[in-house]
Amino acid sequence: MIRLIIVLCVALALGVGLGRLMIEDAGYVRISWQNWLLETNVWIGGALLILGYVLLAVAWVGLRKFLGLRSDVAGWLADSGQARARRRTIKGLIAYAEGDWHRALRYLSRSADKADTPLINYLAAAQCAQELGQFEEADKLLNLAQQSTPEAEIAVGVTQARLLHARQQYEACLSALKRLKDKRPKHPLVLELLADVYAQLGDWVHLTALIPELQKARVKPVAELRALEVRAWVGRIQATGDQIARQEGASRSVEPLNQLWDSLPQHLREDGEVVDAAIRQWVLLGEADMAERILRKVLRRHWNDRLIRDYGLLPASNPDEQLLWAENWLKERPGNPDLLLTLGRLCLRTRQWGKAREYFEAALKQRRDTETLFELGRLDAHLGKPEAACKVFLSAIGDTIKLPDLPQPAR
Repeated sequence: MIRLIIVLCVALALGVGLGRLMIEDAGYVRISWQNWLLETNVWIGGALLILGYVLLAVAWVGLRKFLGLRSDVAGWLADSGQARARRRTIKGLIAYAEGDWHRALRYLSRSADKADTPLINYLAAAQCAQELGQFEEADKLLNLAQQSTPEAEIAVGVTQARLLHARQQYEACLSALKRLKDKRPKHPLVLELLADVYAQLGDWVHLTALIPELQKARVKPVAELRALEVRAWVGRIQATGDQIARQEGASRSVEPLNQLWDSLPQHLREDGEVVDAAIRQWVLLGEADMAERILRKVLRRHWNDRLIRDYGLLPASNPDEQLLWAENWLKERPGNPDLLLTLGRLCLRTRQWGKAREYFEAALKQRRDTETLFELGRLDAHLGKPEAACKVFLSAIGDTIKLPDLPQPAR
């Protein structure tokens, strides 16, 4: 209260003093510009200056507020557009998860340009277009994805490769995957897709070369990788054999197949499926003796029931020697039904009919097998035992075809 009284007293004193000055000496101000002339005293001129300053200040503040309002409106509109794009993106992703491709494509593609993450919108929309069979639209969306986020080249490339793979456009997919592999050599999905494309194209050479990289990257479980490795080498062996078979005259040589066998990892040279494929190719190319030597070596190191059956089918030039080897193996594995079947077949090749029959019967005592039954029946038929052969054949047929239990005429 005291401070207010002091301020009022000071203001009153200043007012009185200023009034006396205005009365005693008003002063004189003259402003001339072209044809204009302004004459007034100092006090009015000063008041006009102050008023002008106040008006300019008010105008400046008003202008700034107006411009700020426009900026706020523009920002609000922008925020409104982004919010709308965000809502549409969420709806699109929900539809995508539900498998509603039409709805998802509409929401995701229309909101992509204003979305916070346009890359996600474009990639998901491309997948939707793919599911709808709109391949050109899918490719267009992938291009937009690349333009929206240039640093996401790998993500866009992987998506493109997956879409091409799904369309079974393997050549185009292979080109895309090779570019990706140059940039990301250890990318798991790129390696996995590349392996499948090589398999689809029958490019066994490149697939077998890729196997070690797949194993290091652990792109699949160990069992699946082992199966893929076997498939790749079997395919390569068959392709090599086919290529040799197409050769004619003196240029034909099985040396490429021999070299391929020598290049196989040791664990594959003991794999039944791989060995079986190689043996068949040697036999088809007229190299049964080579097949016999290789197969005998494999069996001595790593026994395989499937391969011992193959051994009995080889048309090698010395079946007597084969029979001796097989009989030695029987000492180590008495009662092995597959070995007994092979012994019976080798006895047929050496024309030891009675011994062959004994081996077939011994094999059937160990395990009932349709193939062995047919061998025994065929032998009985040629030995002049039609009734025994008929009985065996009926038994074998009964194993493959189950007839209903119905009344039959008496004999």
